[in-house]
Order: sequence, then C-alpha cells, then structure tokens
Amino acid sequence: MYPSHPSANSVQQTTVSSRIPRGLDEALEAACQSERVFRSEIIRRALRYYFEQNPDGIELAASARGEKGNQSSPNRGALGLATEEAYDPVTEF
Repeated sequence: MYPSHPSANSVQQTTVSSRIPRGLDEALEAACQSERVFRSEIIRRALRYYFEQNPDGIELAASARGEKGNQSSPNRGALGLATEEAYDPVTEF
C-alpha cells in the first residue's frame, strides 16, 4: 500500500465519495435507518419519484443517448429504468 501524502491528512473531507456530498450521505443514512431499508432502495425510490414528477427528463435522456440506446432490454427507458408498462416491483428491482 502506498503512503498518503502528508498534506492529504490536513484536508477536511467534504464528501464520502466523489459523487455523494457528506450532507446527502448523512440524510441517506438517516432515511435508511428510519425506513429500515438499504441505501439502494432509498436511491431507487428517489429516482422513481424524480422521473414520475419530471417525465420530460426521460425524453431528454433518451434523445441524448442517440441511436444506440440501451441494448440490455427493450422494455427499459433512460438510465436503464423500467418503463411504466413493463414495471414489476417484485422482479424489476
């Protein structure tokens, strides 16, 4: 294992990873504990809610990916989320 640079220890960590700010991570952890579910379930619910409230976002994401599309399943929309008619909460997630 490589030793870390001495100045790296003096930097205050503001994120848990490069994508999740500390405040959001703490909120996710609190939601997980109160709902008694995994983080992935909270994130799945948030994404589903977002796309239900912003259906135009799905259209934009689909057009942004070009002709190639998502080859994994014909019933999946933008970001690999199941389309409404194909959604089955037991088997999809």
